[in-house]
Amino acid sequence: MRSGLLNWFQHKSAEQLKFPGSAANAQDQTKRTALIAMAAVAVSILLHYGLADQLARVISKTGMIVRVRFSSFLLVCIGGQIMWNGTSDLLSSLHIQYSV
Repeated sequence: MRSGLLNWFQHKSAEQLKFPGSAANAQDQTKRTALIAMAAVAVSILLHYGLADQLARVISKTGMIVRVRFSSFLLVCIGGQIMWNGTSDLLSSLHIQYSV
């Protein structure tokens, strides 16, 4: 009985078995987490930029300067990440070896 069960498991892929710790479930969990993070960022941006007038009245002029500088910094970081990913993909497609 045991060898028959082992044979059955050997011929199944992780996708077919759907074990809780399998690569397929980990990939599904990663996708779910990414979607939740994207939704949280979208709602955060909507609230912060949509309520900017009310927020400007509540915090001081210095607070608004800090907020604008921080959001500018985040945009620069996102741009840098996009450039890094594009350069990395370009170099890998050209089969140029580089080390990080």
